[in-house]
This record gives sequence, structure tokens and C-alpha cells, in this order.
Amino acid sequence: MLPNSNTKCPFLLFCCCFFLLLLHKISFACQNTEREALLRFKSTLHDPTCRLCSWQGDNCCQWRHITCRQGISGDVISLNLRNPKSSYDLPLDWKQSALSGEISPSLLSLTQLQHLDLSLNYFNGTPMPNFLGSLKNLMYLNLSNAGFSGVIPHQLGNLDRLMVLDLSALYGQQWLRADDLGWLSGLSSLKYLDLSAANLTSVKNWMEAIVLMPSIEEVRLLECLLVEIPGHVHNLNTSSLSVLEIDYNSFDSILPPWFWALGGLTYLSCIGCGFYGSMIDSILMSVKLVDEGGKTSRFSSDLLVRTNLCYLIYMDLSHNSIEGDIAEFFNIMTGCKLGSSLQTLRLGTNRMNGTLSEMVGNMTDLGYLDLSNNFLSGQMPKEIGELKHLQTLDLSNNSIMGHLPVEIGELLNLRFLDISSNLFAGEITERHFEKMDQLQELFLFNNHLIMTVNDAWIPRFQLSYVGLNSCKLGPKFPSWLQWQENVSLLVLSNTSIADILPAWFWKLSSNIITLDLSHNRLTGRLLQSLEFMSKLSTLDLSYNKFTGKIPSILPTRLQRLHLSYNLLSGTLPSKFQASSLAFLLLSNNKFHGSFPTTICNLVSLKVLDLSNNNLSDSLPDCWRTDSQLQILNLGSNQLSGVLPPSIGSLSQLMSFHVNNNYLSGELPQSLQQCSALEVLDIGQNNFAGIIPDWLAERLPRLMILRLRSNMFSGGIPEFAKLDCLQILDLAYNKLAGSIPSTFGNFSLMITADIEGLRCVFGYNGNDYAMPFFGTDVYALSYIETISIVTKRVDREYSKILSLLRSIDMSSNDLSGDIPEEITALAALQNLNLSSNHLTGVIPEKIGNMQSLESLDLSMNNISGTIPQSISSLTSMSSLNLSYNNLSGEIPSGNQLQTLDDPSIYTGNANLCGLPVSKDCSSRNSFSGKSSGADEESIEDDHQHFWVYFSSVLGFVIGAWAVFGILFYKTSWRIAYFKFSEDICDRIFLVVTGNSFDGS
Repeated sequence: MLPNSNTKCPFLLFCCCFFLLLLHKISFACQNTEREALLRFKSTLHDPTCRLCSWQGDNCCQWRHITCRQGISGDVISLNLRNPKSSYDLPLDWKQSALSGEISPSLLSLTQLQHLDLSLNYFNGTPMPNFLGSLKNLMYLNLSNAGFSGVIPHQLGNLDRLMVLDLSALYGQQWLRADDLGWLSGLSSLKYLDLSAANLTSVKNWMEAIVLMPSIEEVRLLECLLVEIPGHVHNLNTSSLSVLEIDYNSFDSILPPWFWALGGLTYLSCIGCGFYGSMIDSILMSVKLVDEGGKTSRFSSDLLVRTNLCYLIYMDLSHNSIEGDIAEFFNIMTGCKLGSSLQTLRLGTNRMNGTLSEMVGNMTDLGYLDLSNNFLSGQMPKEIGELKHLQTLDLSNNSIMGHLPVEIGELLNLRFLDISSNLFAGEITERHFEKMDQLQELFLFNNHLIMTVNDAWIPRFQLSYVGLNSCKLGPKFPSWLQWQENVSLLVLSNTSIADILPAWFWKLSSNIITLDLSHNRLTGRLLQSLEFMSKLSTLDLSYNKFTGKIPSILPTRLQRLHLSYNLLSGTLPSKFQASSLAFLLLSNNKFHGSFPTTICNLVSLKVLDLSNNNLSDSLPDCWRTDSQLQILNLGSNQLSGVLPPSIGSLSQLMSFHVNNNYLSGELPQSLQQCSALEVLDIGQNNFAGIIPDWLAERLPRLMILRLRSNMFSGGIPEFAKLDCLQILDLAYNKLAGSIPSTFGNFSLMITADIEGLRCVFGYNGNDYAMPFFGTDVYALSYIETISIVTKRVDREYSKILSLLRSIDMSSNDLSGDIPEEITALAALQNLNLSSNHLTGVIPEKIGNMQSLESLDLSMNNISGTIPQSISSLTSMSSLNLSYNNLSGEIPSGNQLQTLDDPSIYTGNANLCGLPVSKDCSSRNSFSGKSSGADEESIEDDHQHFWVYFSSVLGFVIGAWAVFGILFYKTSWRIAYFKFSEDICDRIFLVVTGNSFDGS
């Protein structure tokens, strides 16, 4: 009788469970040699966060970060010690959890190791261990961002089973280097290679080495300092390479044709590689490469298919200098028999031209199209609406014109639309957004667009970023925005809005991070508490007509506040709760009262502009040494008193304006601690004393020094050490002495070319910009503005300030000669030495100052003739030499003939020639070798002398003939005086009305 099968099942089940349990125990049994090897490996490491604390006990297969092969052997096959903190986190956080120390050779005992990951640790520049090339079974090796340095060991070429090799580092580090990549040929199984940020400058045939790897699929060589790229590469058709990423190298080469001959390539990224030349020519040359006869002169769809153009999925050639007609490129792509596979096309920041062809509608797989920052023109074709998969469309910074086609509203998957900075014109209506349910980012700024949507329109999308500046939205505030609940960036500056902010706007703004409504005509009062705008980082309401007080309660996260050019009044808040404020711009309002001391406690503040208000009283002595203030503008207020000593605590200060106030006293000694100063403007005050020598010694970066209209006395210091000085204004003081000859040494006035000099504004030219999220979508800027008298007019310079070169020492008590050395300032544009006591002559070499546009030497005691070289100053448009002792003939010349105002030379009696009225032909020279004209002039002078002499002599002789007779003849004298008395009496009686009786 056969046993019952049901009685066997429990027994068999028990046996299976026992066997599996036994197998489980066996599979995780760690070999002693490997356990000891791991412990020795641990002993050479520094483990700050105790990631290896579980490495205890006999069974290493149960330790964290260790993986063993299941089975009887229990070999360690994986060691994953990747840092859980990313190197993109704060550096302190990253290093706090990073392993460091040395890599022990005990790892060689892990003979079956397949996976080794030490990435994102920090081995502090130690060489990469050579013995890693002996781990024969390695299939995965990741040492990226691990802090190794030196030469990449060629022994890694022994790892013939390796499939993934990642030795990349953070961009800009280049700790690792290689002089040759020949060892790559031994990696016969390698599919993925990343050597990004390794120094490969000396590597020549890097592409040849890559295509010789039979299994390679992905190669990333970003920022490897590569400078050579081959013009031709063999064995391209046999290569398995599908991904090539070589961004940020410096090839300075034409676009290589063999890019398009890599048959299996689907992903190509060459951002910022210095490629130039025609993209179309490069493609045509690649077609010839695959044509065996090499005689193809035009595109053939059969040959095109044999390139990779029809199979490319991702192509990024942005930030190069590639040229070509974009329409021709799209026309080429229509030659693909089954249609182009291209999903991402990025050609932004190149030199592409032409118009968007209607053929763009055939690129139906496109999901990302970036043609920004090129030279595209023409109109946008309506076929753009056929790209149903398109999610990103960026055509910004071109010259595309005409109406925006309503067919763009058919892009139902579009998330990002940027057509900013073009020549689009016409109306934008609801139809342009008809099916855009997914739209999140919209940038239409800097066009001529007019948005005319119905007040009742409720958009289908929910925007997070809105940039409509310079579009016409007004005069009413756009009501459709009230339905946008997720907006974090809203820029509506210069949109012709003349309205009050609606009540619903403040509810909408509770989620906004950046808000810019500047350059409109918004009115009304600001809310006194903006605390509900808890996410707000940037608020720009400048150039409007807001009234009332500044909000007393600001969001705690606020970093940038710009309320300049409004009608705000009252006193400044006694306390600013926003401790993170970096920009505080409140200029050109009507604020009054004293300067709040609490502003000094805003240690994160970088820019403070309170100029053109009515602030009074003295400045408090409250500045802190931990302040980050770089720009302080308190100009055009009613401040009085002295500069506080604590101003020297602002060690990062670069621009300091207190001009046009009532400040007095001497410059504080502490100011010399502000060694980063580039702009010092204390003009139009009552400062006195001497100009200290330490201005040049301790403030070496000064570019603009304006001490105008004060009461400084004494001599002019030696400013020659100020290599970067470009504007010096000492006018209207009481300075005496001579002009230092070292004034001819100002480097930035000798040459306009600042290359090689360290003379650049520390805040990006004139603008101190803090961009939003690292982009240029929105940047709150402080623009340096200086008032300079040029060509007899007081002008404010801002945008071109960095280009101006000027010296003004007028209205002082300077004496002595004009130093010849000053003529070396060939880049100087404005020179004003008027209203002093200068003597001597105008330097003969003044013609060397070829950039001079305005020259004023009036009201001095300068003598001699006007140098002929002055007529060669072709840039001169303003000249004043009046009220001196100049003589001789005014030089002739094309440039001086344009300066035909006689007042230029008024007060110089001995000047002749045009444009003054005195004719040089009436003068004679007193020198021994006079010209004929000078001799005639001297003869005329002699004739005039004898005429005057004869007249005077005749008068004297005639008078003595009368008075001599009266003196010697008594009867005549008595009769004469009696006759005189009778005449006087008659006149008196006539005047008084009485009769004359003759007595």
C-alpha cells in the first residue's frame, strides 16, 4: 500500500524550511580574511559620523554598507561608502560626514569585490591608490568627488570586467590629471566613463582612445581643460557610443563634422566649448564622410539617414559661436524618412541667423527648444502650434518681429514660454493661451506687446513665474492675476498701470518671493504691516506715486527692499524686523527726522541708499565691525555734525556718498580703515582742514574722489599712488600751492584700456546686482551716480560713469605753472583748472591729450602764446581760456574753427585772430627779427603816441598863456575876478527870483 501523500507534506515542508534556514546562515557567513581586511581598512579611516560603527562582531556580511554573495562562500562583493551628504550641500555639512584618511591595501583581500563606491568623501589630496587596478573582479568603481589628486593610475586599465568608472570631481577643481588615455583600451567591458573636471590638457588623441573601447556607451568629459579636438576620427561607424558630453572645454575649433558620423550617438552636449563656423557646413561635410565616393555636394535623404542626425534625441550646442541659417537646419531635418527623433534642441547663445521656418512644425517629437541669444529675425510661423509635445520654448534675446501667432495657444503641454527681448508687437488675447493648461513660467518682457484680455477671463493655467515688464497691461491692474494662486515671481514693471492695488492683490501676494511693480503710476498707501507676506525676499515698488509711511512691519525673510522715487514721508521706522536685509533703497522720497541707529544692526546689509530725502541731525556713531555694508549713500539730505569715528568699522565699504549736506569737521582718521573704498563723495559740505595724505596711502582702490565745495586748505597731496583714479574733483575749496607733477602718473587717465589693470568697479561696473535664483530674470540694481561739471554744465553721470575721466581743481588758490607731465594723460576727457592763480604758459605738448573734450584754464595768470598743438585735439568741444595774459595769434585748425565763440578768449588783450575782433595785421613785433605786419603795428603805435603828446602839450601851453598874463598883470586880474563875481550874482538872483540893483 502506498503511503498517503498527505502524510509526507508536513515532513517535506519542514525539510525545505530547515534547508533554507541553513542556507541563509551559510550565505551570510563572513570569511575571516575578508573580515580582518575590512577592519584594517576601517582603522586607517577617520569616521566623524560613525558610519562604520556597525563593523563589529564575526559576521562582516551583517555590517552596514557591506554586501556579500549569497551562498556557501559568503564573499564580499560590494562596499558602498558613499557620503550621504552631497558636496552641493553646505561645505561644512559635507565635510562633517565625509570619510578621510588613507585607503588601506587590505582591500586586495576582497578578491571577489565587484562594487566599490567611495564617492563624496574627502581624502584631502592623497594620490589615488594604484592597487585598485588589481581588483580584477571590479565591475563598478566610483571615486567621484572623493578628494583624490595626482595622476590617474594607468593600472586601472587592467580592470577588464569594469563596466562603470566615475572619477569626476566638482567643476573647477581639477585635482586629478592624465597625460595619456591609452590605458582605456584595456577596459573592454566599460560602458560608462566620467572623468569630468580632471585635467586632460596634455591628452592628444582622447577621442581615438574612446572609440577603441568596444563596449563604451556613455562618456562624460566636462571641464577637463581639453584644448585639442581631432578633425578626423577613425572607426566611427563601429563605435557603440551613444552619449557624449564634453561641456566647458576650450577647443576653439570649427564644429567637428565627425559628430554627425557617430552612427549610434543619441545624446550630444557641447556647451561652451569654443566651437565656431557654420553648422550647416559641418553637417554637409559629415554627409561626405559617410559617402564612399566623397563627391556628394548636396543633401540626400539616403545619406542623411546614414548619419546620426535622424537618431539624435538630445543635442545641446549652446554657448558657442556657431553660425548658420536656422531655417536651413530645420529643412535638413525634414529629410529623415521616418521623421526626426530630436526631443531636445538647445542652440542658445550662438550666432545663428535666419527665420524660423514653417518646417519647424515637422519636428513633432520636440519637447525642448532653446534658440535664445542668437540673431534670428522674421516672424514666428504659425506651424509652431503643431509641436504638441513641446514643454519648453525659449526664443528670448533675438530680433523676431510681428504678431505672436494665436496658434501658439495649441501647445497644450507647454510649461515654459520665454519670448522676451524681441521685436514682437500687437495684441495678446485669451486665444494665445487657449489650451495651455500646463503653463507655469511666462516671460514676455521687453517687447511691444499689448495684453488685451477680458476682465472676466479666468486662465486655465497656474503660473509660478511671471515676467511681463515693458508690456502694456494698464491702465487698470490686470484682474486675471487674482486667479494665479502659485505665483512666486511677479515682475510687472513699466507696464503702464495707473491704478491702486486691488484688495485681492494682497491675498495673492502671500506666496510671492519676488515682487516688482516699479516704473508705473501706482497710487495709494502701503499697508503698514507686510508680515503676512512671509515668503517675500524682494520687493520693488520704486518709481511710483505711493504715499504715506514706509511699512513698519516687514517680512522676516525680506532681503531686498526698493521704494525709491515715490512720495513716501514721515520718519524711518525705529526698527527693521527684517534682519536679513541686504538691499535697502529709499532714495528720492520725503522722509525726515534723524538716522535710525537700528540700521547699524542690520549686519547683512550690503546696499543702503537714503539719498535725496530730508533727513537731519548728526549721524550716529553706531557702525559695527561685523557689518557687510558695501554701498552707503546719504547724499542730498540735511545731515549736520561730523562723520562718526565708527565709520571706519565698515571694512567692506566700496562706495560712500554724503555729498550735499551740512557736515563739518575734518575727515576722521578711522576712514583710512575702509581700504576697499572705490568711490568717496563728500562734496558740498563744510569739511575743513588739510586733505590727508593717507587718502592715497590707505585707500589704494579709489577710482572716484569728489571733495568739491568744501573748505579744505593746504596743499594737494601726492595722489600718484592711486593707479585706478579716474575722477578727481577738488573744485571750490581753499587749496594752495602748486599742482603736483606726479599728476601725470594716473594709470587710468593715461590709457582707456583697463586690461591688465585691477581697476574695475567691485560691483560689476556701475551696477551692484543681486540676481534672483542665480538668473538674470530679475536683478535689483544700485546704479552709481556722480555729479560732474563738464563743458560748464553740471551733469549727473551713471550708466557711462566707468568710461569718464575727469580732473577738476577750479576755484582754489593754486599757483605756479601747469606741469608739463599732465599732458601724458591721453585718456583724460575733462580738465578744469579755472579760477586759480596759475602762471607760466600752456604746456606745448597739450596736443598729446587726444581724448580731451573740455578744457577750462580761464581766470588765471597764464601768459605766452596758445600752443599750435591745441588745434589737433579733435575731441575738443568746449574750451575756455578767458581772463589770462595770453598773447599772439590764436592757432588755426579745423577743430578750433568749430569753437567760434569769442568769449572763449575774453580778457586776453594781446590775443588776435579769429574769432576775436582784433586783427593781427595791426600789430608789430618788438623783437629784433619782426615780421612786416609787426613792424607796421609798431609804426602805428608810434604815430598814436605823437598825436596824444601834441594834444597834451598844446593844452598845457594854452592854459599857461592865459593864467600867466593874469598872474603878472594886476589890473587884468582884478577885472577878471570882478567880472566872474557879477556873473555868479546874476545867476543866483535869477534862480532865487530877486532883482539885480547893480550894487
